[in-house]
Amino acid sequence: MENELFGHEKGAFTDAKTMQTGLISLAQCGTLFLDEVDSLTPKAQAALLRFLQTQEYRPLGSKVMLQADVRILAATNADLKYLATHKQFREDLYFRLNVLNLEMPALRHRCQDIPLIAEALIEKFSQQYRSNIKKIHPQTLEYLMLQPWAGNIRELENILLRHFLLSSGPILLIENEHISDEDAFICAAINTTVTTKTQLNFQNAKANAINNFEENYLKELMLLADGNVSAAARIAGKERRALGRLLQKHQIQKSNTTLLPSDLSQALSG
Repeated sequence: MENELFGHEKGAFTDAKTMQTGLISLAQCGTLFLDEVDSLTPKAQAALLRFLQTQEYRPLGSKVMLQADVRILAATNADLKYLATHKQFREDLYFRLNVLNLEMPALRHRCQDIPLIAEALIEKFSQQYRSNIKKIHPQTLEYLMLQPWAGNIRELENILLRHFLLSSGPILLIENEHISDEDAFICAAINTTVTTKTQLNFQNAKANAINNFEENYLKELMLLADGNVSAAARIAGKERRALGRLLQKHQIQKSNTTLLPSDLSQALSG
């Protein structure tokens, strides 16, 4: 990581046959975007922290300190505060990065954005594949806005691209797309909430339904896995750390999981 950020001089190490300019130098007077910053090793975190504190760096093999004029944007889908509290991420680096914190809600929590995103994606596909821009059928937009989108915009993009390539007409119509068992439970919960709690607007009703589903699902999942998070992650088909964040969100631990009557137990065990 230090080599990528700071660059190196010729002969700095065995394979350094030529000089390499680092990303910080390339981004001088601009912006450097660091994605998945939670994946940095402890050594890389220390190097990044030093740079953020001084705005100075030294290419590997060089004796000269260089001054940087660069804006740093860091992104992650992990809870850095949680990781820092549990000593899985440097706390001092977390506070150094946390000057301005912007949280992007999941796509299912901002379904009003879906029509604009979908139209922009269709226009992008049209340019990429040198095709006429296809109109999105109103029924398709309604369908898209009701989906839980576990994979967020990437999942939406994949579905639209698949139907864009397979559709021969000028109108893009998606009538039936496979939904996973977990997503089907979410959709069912959303429909129930909209029917029984009409005093809530669509967005709030949908958020409540998803939140209730997640909590009930996780409780029964942990019971099925006998409180073992790794086993629960395998059953749910989720990455262990992501499942851990959900468990923390709903404050579900081995000691407080209680079985709730629902059809979910049968679905999990099946």
